[in-house]
Amino acid sequence: MGEIVSAASRGRAAQRYSDFLYEAQVAAMATLETAVAPFRLTVITRAAVEAWKTHWKPINNRELPDGGWDWEAIRQEYRNDHKRFELAIWGENEELCGLAIGTRNKTAARLDAIEGSPSDSHPLKGQILLIGLQALSCYAQKTGRAEAWLMEPVEGLVEIYEQDFGFTLERPRKSAPYCRRRV
Repeated sequence: MGEIVSAASRGRAAQRYSDFLYEAQVAAMATLETAVAPFRLTVITRAAVEAWKTHWKPINNRELPDGGWDWEAIRQEYRNDHKRFELAIWGENEELCGLAIGTRNKTAARLDAIEGSPSDSHPLKGQILLIGLQALSCYAQKTGRAEAWLMEPVEGLVEIYEQDFGFTLERPRKSAPYCRRRV
């Protein structure tokens, strides 16, 4: 009987975090409605992975940690984490323009990976980070977290995270660096 209750509890928790993620996506879209080009947010669906494979992968020359993520593998890795934060960012004409994923801990909602389309002409060029960070902040607020964290930030972008988005770089002794911001 305990396993059934436990499974039911996990199911309720997963639904609750799914609802939080949806609410965060709606809040981010409303907040940025007039600030960026038209877009919509979803979770990373099979359609998003197919769009990544078809449209991004053949032209993506980026290498980790500057992009070049294997989004199919990442989606699989986070699949069973009901606390995950995930975004597919779609521009006009249903073009996949960005992907982001993370999770949360007791303090923060974490962004573990974010990447914009490698196409030079996608409609949300230069706006993926703003959209992703806004959605992450909304998710942190919806889940009662005090901070948003960018895990293992790209060294060349830390100044942008700090100056443009209000993050502070942390370098813990026993773990990877991250940028943090109160939400």
